[in-house]
Amino acid sequence: MEGREIDSPRASTVLLWRKRIGWLPTLFVTTNVIGPNDCLVALVPTLAISSPTLIGAGGNTGSQSATLVVRAIAPGQIRGRDTRRVLFEEFGAGLLSGVIALLRTALFRRSQRLAWAFTAACAKTWIAIFADVVGALLPLRFKRLKDATDLLIQFNVASLVLQV
Repeated sequence: MEGREIDSPRASTVLLWRKRIGWLPTLFVTTNVIGPNDCLVALVPTLAISSPTLIGAGGNTGSQSATLVVRAIAPGQIRGRDTRRVLFEEFGAGLLSGVIALLRTALFRRSQRLAWAFTAACAKTWIAIFADVVGALLPLRFKRLKDATDLLIQFNVASLVLQV
């Protein structure tokens, strides 16, 4: 959380609020996703227990994917024409991560909760694939939109400042 960067004892309430308010929309989205599935969570309480871990794994995966792509874009190792290749590579990385989770489950999980373990491993597979692909796609798209985005910002700022 961003709030760790500031000296809390000396920070004003408004400053603390501003540093943390960014989480609010995320919490609203989470509530809207969990809400319609509350019956499923009631039937399988383990879903509520494992959700933060799976969400965290997806966040880590997407962040790593985005970081690797940004680091490759900067020196020109990845260009716009490489998008399809990069997406297939990231899809493969996510799939491999999920397959490893499935294999680990099959080899080491011996209990009556095997079905749940496979459910979590399958979810991990799809989360990893999605996070890897989206994490790679965002920097590639932003790179492509750079000039258009710059122009949109310039014209919108001009409209606001010049009141035209």
